[in-house]
Amino acid sequence: MKEIDMKGRFRMKRLMVMFMIGLCLVACSNNKSTTTTTENNTTQNTPTTTTTEDKQIKYVSDLGFKNVTNVNGSKYYQTYTLDEATAAQGDVYNQWLYTWVEPSEYVGKTVDVYQYTGTKDNKDYDIYLLMSGDKEIGGYYYEKGKDMSSATILDNSVTARIASDFQATWDKLFNIQK
Repeated sequence: MKEIDMKGRFRMKRLMVMFMIGLCLVACSNNKSTTTTTENNTTQNTPTTTTTEDKQIKYVSDLGFKNVTNVNGSKYYQTYTLDEATAAQGDVYNQWLYTWVEPSEYVGKTVDVYQYTGTKDNKDYDIYLLMSGDKEIGGYYYEKGKDMSSATILDNSVTARIASDFQATWDKLFNIQK
């Protein structure tokens, strides 16, 4: 009889251990499931952080453009470090005519130019946004099929530069001899 009690106790201990292991597995499994659900609910209920590109598109859209898309995917159209070498390039000078910051503050800094397309007042436009880091420093747009000679400053709340005054400042800043 003692032999039967020993086998019974052994089985009982074995069942208890199996029960505890099973209980732990269920608890762990439910915990993960609950955590995942909680994480999903949190993710769905919290506003997602927008990327730099989303902020740029929102900025351009807030200026009255619709259906704004980046021509180059999520990449910039052009990037350069503002210095004497790049300042001598005509396209860089023309871009800076449409900025609302002082070029002297950006010497030696990287400038990224993003190209977008969008519509405004039932017309299609090519839109260019100049960025330094996360800051919009300028921009311009012109009707699709035209060129920069017909460009308008992107942010209409900013007064466009007078080209002749700006040219003298630009040339002096970058030691450009004409």
